[in-house]
Amino acid sequence: MWERAIKYAVVHKLTHLSLVDSYDEFSSLASSASSSDNMLYIWAIVEHRFISSLHSHGGCAYTSGLQRNDYPQRDYSLENRGNKNPQGIKTTCDLLGGRGKFSERWGPHLLWIGVSNSGNSKRLTLATFSDRVLSGLEPEQKMENGEKKPTEVQITRPPALDHQKTIADFQNAKKKLMYLDFDGTMVKFQSRPHQAVPSEALLEVLDKLEKDLTTEVVIISGRDKDFLQEQFGHYPSFHLSAEYGALWRKPGEAWDQAEGLADKLKWKDNVRGLMDTVVREHNEVFGGRVWVEEKMTGLVLHYRELEESDIASRAQGLKIVNKFFENMRELKKTGQLPDDKLIVENDNCAVEVRMGELFSKGQIAQQVLKDKVDIEMVLCFGDSGSDENMMNTLFQMQKDWPKFPPMLTTVHVDNGKWLQKGFKTNAQQVAKDPQEVTNLFRAFYDLPPKDVNLNFEKKLADANSKHAQKSAEASLKLTQRLADLRLNDGQLLSRIINILKFYLSSLKFVSYLNPK
Repeated sequence: MWERAIKYAVVHKLTHLSLVDSYDEFSSLASSASSSDNMLYIWAIVEHRFISSLHSHGGCAYTSGLQRNDYPQRDYSLENRGNKNPQGIKTTCDLLGGRGKFSERWGPHLLWIGVSNSGNSKRLTLATFSDRVLSGLEPEQKMENGEKKPTEVQITRPPALDHQKTIADFQNAKKKLMYLDFDGTMVKFQSRPHQAVPSEALLEVLDKLEKDLTTEVVIISGRDKDFLQEQFGHYPSFHLSAEYGALWRKPGEAWDQAEGLADKLKWKDNVRGLMDTVVREHNEVFGGRVWVEEKMTGLVLHYRELEESDIASRAQGLKIVNKFFENMRELKKTGQLPDDKLIVENDNCAVEVRMGELFSKGQIAQQVLKDKVDIEMVLCFGDSGSDENMMNTLFQMQKDWPKFPPMLTTVHVDNGKWLQKGFKTNAQQVAKDPQEVTNLFRAFYDLPPKDVNLNFEKKLADANSKHAQKSAEASLKLTQRLADLRLNDGQLLSRIINILKFYLSSLKFVSYLNPK
């Protein structure tokens, strides 16, 4: 189904294509989009009350723009007076693009595709019906030498993860190297970063990887050093790389960082001020669900809590965040950010400004691999744009480096998110979510599948408790610093007066040198 949908999107020059799980999700996404965007959202559903109430077999429907309820504006039945040839599909296809009508209508559009469990459920599944609908949206064939030739359109979405082949390759390879992202790859996203801790199911297989002398593990994350050390420091054979490669820990060694790093961070105060301002000025709209995280080499405006909330101001808040991202990107484009080596990203519900032109996952991946010998298989798993950098680096090495290992497996972890405008993956395969990734890793060692949510509530409670303790300690240190300042108020006031005297005398001296 996805291949047909993407083909349709490319041909009709859509700026956005997405699968949604509900009308509310469509409404939220569409309301925060630009009116100049040409977007198609596809909602594949079973037993929706509207379609099921009218059509015993199934049907498809169409909505243009936003409405006050979740009923489509126009409806097309799978049936046509008992005729098993679904005329309704043809009507929808003509409307949505068969004659170019859809591409002339700018704004958000929702295509509903649904089947009923009654009447025809054994003969028609949601998947086959969706595929049939989307097949009618394919571009017209071109005439060449009197024969019809399909229009060539590149399909950018890779196939689903091939478990059987990947497991066989892993178990047969004598020496393997694994590159792993953390958030969204090994663990599910959580509302707060400190809550995203490894599951019981994942930890069991990490123990296997630690003891496996034939496999080297490299965890490359945007997380800070302290978090990676806390979660993975007890695996001495693992390579750990924090903040996209700015800091690292080689197996059996202490943490290290890029040379002269402190001198490259002068931009942070200005960007931090911009982020703090947008949070402070719009906190009532955000409902306290947007906040700033400061890392050593970057700043992150987190809005996942807002994205996942149902507050009335959610759509307005997302618009403000998106506008902030566009403004930051424009500052970068026009050279107004305080450092020209920064990159600005909006990915996985976070606007991040970081030193991406100096540090990247691809650089770390290249450095680690070039020091290795006799590697037979390289595996790389990631879910974001920074992970694409890592995969693309490996692809380029495979092309240019004669000693590159014979097998390379790259996997994008989708997490059910929509295809964002301008985002595509070059990975060879797609995994659904961290659960599928965990099951694959467990299968490498013949461990049965295990739910990543099992006993996770206790791990979450422990993570929240540790975070609260750290916050209390930080608050205590701040209170002590303020108390120390108050004890030295007299000395501090004297310093301020001396600085002001020096400043005023300097002004008089300049005035003396430059009389009016």
